[in-house]
Amino acid sequence: MTKEEWEKVEDELFYGISNMVTLSIDGYTVYLKLIRKGMKLKIMVLIKDVDLFNITGKNDEDLNKRELEARNKFFCKKTKNTININEIKKSKLTKKEKDMIMKRNVKYCFYSPFFTSFRTLKSTFNKNCTSIEKL
Repeated sequence: MTKEEWEKVEDELFYGISNMVTLSIDGYTVYLKLIRKGMKLKIMVLIKDVDLFNITGKNDEDLNKRELEARNKFFCKKTKNTININEIKKSKLTKKEKDMIMKRNVKYCFYSPFFTSFRTLKSTFNKNCTSIEKL
C-alpha cells in the first residue's frame, strides 16, 4: 500500500461512520475495528476464518500452523518480565538479595489483538506481510 492509501485507511478507521476497515492481506481477510478500552482507544484486529482461540476444539496440525502464522503476522507482540523490576529497585533488600531475585527474572512474550497506535499496526503489517490491499 502507498502512503496515501494508508492515510485513507487511518481516516476511515478514526473518522468514519462504522470505525471499521476491511483489508485483504496475504490471502487473509482482516478487519480493523476501533474500540474503547477504559479511557483509551485501541485498534482491534479480527481475522476471518481463523479460529485463534480454538473455540471448535479441533486439533488439526495444518489448522494450527495457519493460526500460528496469522497470530505472528497480524497481532502485536509484547514482552513482559515475571518480576516487577521497579518494585525490586525500590525495596529495602540488600544488593545481594536484589541480584538473586533479578537472576530469576524471566521475560516472556505474548501476542495481543490490540494495537495502541496506528503507526505500530502499520509497521507490523508492512514488516510481516507482502500484499496489502483495502477492500
